[in-house]
Amino acid sequence: MSSDKIVSIFPTAIFRDNINRSFSTEELNFFNAVEKKLNRGNHSTVDQYILNSPIMNSLKAAIEEKIKEYFYTTFDPENTVELFVSQSWLSLTRPGEHHHKHRHSNSFISGVVYINANREKDKIYFYDRVYRELFIKPKNHNIWNSDSWYLPVGTGDIVLFPSSLEHMVETVETDDQRDVRVSLAFNTFLKGTIGNYASSTELVL
Repeated sequence: MSSDKIVSIFPTAIFRDNINRSFSTEELNFFNAVEKKLNRGNHSTVDQYILNSPIMNSLKAAIEEKIKEYFYTTFDPENTVELFVSQSWLSLTRPGEHHHKHRHSNSFISGVVYINANREKDKIYFYDRVYRELFIKPKNHNIWNSDSWYLPVGTGDIVLFPSSLEHMVETVETDDQRDVRVSLAFNTFLKGTIGNYASSTELVL
């Protein structure tokens, strides 16, 4: 049976694009200088509001444009509602390190911008949140029979996804200690009116 006879309903929308701009010397110096700490499997910044720095104004504006594109394309809200960036931080994954499997609480849409990544080697893995009563080992993986999927990522790429979607980064396999995967991650939340007054679901944020 050909795949064009299959109708996919209730899909999970993941946005992948490129910010189409290089990182300035000032931005790269800022990324290098900001204080780092040990995370579970890799390192992250002590500052959890990286995008609030004035140095980040231009990059933050580029990110917000992509968030707006994703949100209005996928959700098409009837009411006046938008997303704003809440927390933001850098993640550094050095050779031999990984980023543990996790979700983002207290966030609606999460995202990652890749400061330094190699599309030939670097990936972000996502995991199906639906419990499967039966497991049937597939001969060939596809979007219907897989409980995990990955997207290759490179420098300048941005990936946006529901914060409830579990994700991780596998161990960086390289002997070159300079080969550090650097990403800027962020959470968002809603501002405006969601739900519906007549159905008693209205919530003004």
